[in-house]
Amino acid sequence: MQKLYTEFCENQPVIKRMNYLNAELTKISVNAYLTTKISFANTLSELCERLPGANIEVVGNAVGEDSRIGATYLRGGTAYGGPCFPRDNIAFSALCRSLGVPPKLAEATDIVNERQAKRVFDRIVPMLAPKARVSILGTAYKTRVNFIGQSQGIDLSRMFAANGFNVTVFDPVAMDTTRELLGNAVCYSSSLRDAVKDADAVLIMLPYDEFRSIDLSILASRETVVLDCWRLLERHKFDAAPNYLALGVNSQAAT
Repeated sequence: MQKLYTEFCENQPVIKRMNYLNAELTKISVNAYLTTKISFANTLSELCERLPGANIEVVGNAVGEDSRIGATYLRGGTAYGGPCFPRDNIAFSALCRSLGVPPKLAEATDIVNERQAKRVFDRIVPMLAPKARVSILGTAYKTRVNFIGQSQGIDLSRMFAANGFNVTVFDPVAMDTTRELLGNAVCYSSSLRDAVKDADAVLIMLPYDEFRSIDLSILASRETVVLDCWRLLERHKFDAAPNYLALGVNSQAAT
């Protein structure tokens, strides 16, 4: 295994030798810790939204400069999903309970994570008319994969569709798996331009570089509501469009 990893990993990984029990505990502990950091960042992001002048990019970057903390996973965005983070955090909690250790931290991490989709939904719905056309950009659980397990884009697509909105989805990689899961509940776009051109609301759920190239003139002409969960778009280009929202940012002047 050491030979395999040192040959295929470009970053020359550190090798730690241990028994099977310690190896498994280390594995689930890493992901439990990272999910805790993500949920903290998302809580901080929500705080920033409620404080005039606050910005998660500014605060998160500054906090991450502390060498004891580090900036990785402190960005603040959508909830974590996929095959590993949720599973390992649950496994960590289950192990704690089986040994009589209160898993308070891991449980709180999941509680925070599970409310993120509703947080996004509640922020944008008051700005929409009934049956508005909502475009969801990004349906995988992260960029460049076609796995959609516990994806925020999927959760939001279902949530909007269940509440009577007309939902269109687009993902540069995961359209086939998205179609298999959502079926006829939503519409599907073959390009970014088609996804946004008739939308009343656009939700950027994943930080794909492609999404930075959205034709802003299309959005402005329709007064489209934009919720930028990863702050990809240049805010100054929306100065004349009050319907732009960035997750984790309160654009009001600080008092």
